[in-house]
Amino acid sequence: MQVTTDPIELWAGEESQTRIEKEYFDAHFGPFYRTNQVFIKPTNASGFTHVTSAGTVEFGPAYQKDFLLEVFKLQEAIEAIGMEDGIGLDKVCYAPVMYPGEKTTVDKCIVQSIYGFFQNDLEFFETEYEDENGYVINYLNHLEDCLNVPMLEACFGPYGGPIEPGISVGGMPKVSGDEEPNYLLATGVVLTFLGKNQNNEALLEPNLEWEKRFVDFMKNYTNDQFDIAYSAERSIQDAIVELSEGEVSTVAISYLVMFIYVAIALGKIRSCLHFLRESKIVLAIGGIIIVLASVLCSLGFWGYLNVVTTMLAIEVIPFLVLAVGVDNIFIMVHTYHRLNRKKFDSIAEAI
Repeated sequence: MQVTTDPIELWAGEESQTRIEKEYFDAHFGPFYRTNQVFIKPTNASGFTHVTSAGTVEFGPAYQKDFLLEVFKLQEAIEAIGMEDGIGLDKVCYAPVMYPGEKTTVDKCIVQSIYGFFQNDLEFFETEYEDENGYVINYLNHLEDCLNVPMLEACFGPYGGPIEPGISVGGMPKVSGDEEPNYLLATGVVLTFLGKNQNNEALLEPNLEWEKRFVDFMKNYTNDQFDIAYSAERSIQDAIVELSEGEVSTVAISYLVMFIYVAIALGKIRSCLHFLRESKIVLAIGGIIIVLASVLCSLGFWGYLNVVTTMLAIEVIPFLVLAVGVDNIFIMVHTYHRLNRKKFDSIAEAI
């Protein structure tokens, strides 16, 4: 029996056009990046304004300085995951802008975050001064320039490429048609860490290990200044496994309950001396054994045909077979009790 947790194997037919095109793309150009993201929204949802030489500019709550400082600290903490053990982000990230033979560092990894507008430099972010006209020049001026024209060279991230506003911020007011959203009014920010992907799953072990550490870190991370959500490339597969493992106890409990139900509902206990016979415990045990044997036969048949399935599907089969099996037990017992057994020479013939 082949058990899988790969969403593509589960939800895309092998002969579907989308699956065929994806496999062609992966074979010729390589699979798409492994995406790990953190979505962050400040608890203080108040916007504010900043006075510039061009007039007063309105900013959304995503650009509050205290909030961004905490976000940048979080980003630095994520980038440090696994570095001490030699399985850091630099070992698994997608870093296309490098010289031949150059060693990958975290700075070369593609990380889509507005922190990149400041070259991941807190000193740059906190720079503030007055210009000759008395206007305060600070991080907001730089953000305004970069969010409006992200292809400015001064706005490139440390990896050597642009930071996409549509990926790095969110929660802007809705716009109609093809109109560009006003990124200055964003209510949340996004941290996106792109990882290398491989057609050979055996080569993905470092990625899976880093993503596991990333998820474990985020599970334990808390901050009073913002609400947070996150996902890793492996999150869907982890959820499938977790759901499957969680159902095992449910299956066991359901069989125990059905065993007790059959024994009590069909049993007519008149005395302790005949308890085992009148309680129908042996009948209940026999019924459960037959149900389990049926489940094993079903799994064996489809396994012989090399049908790929999931643990969740395997756990659904016992419920269906149990429902039918218990129903048949009641039908057979009640029918047997209604028989005129005088017409039969033995119990076996009556059954």
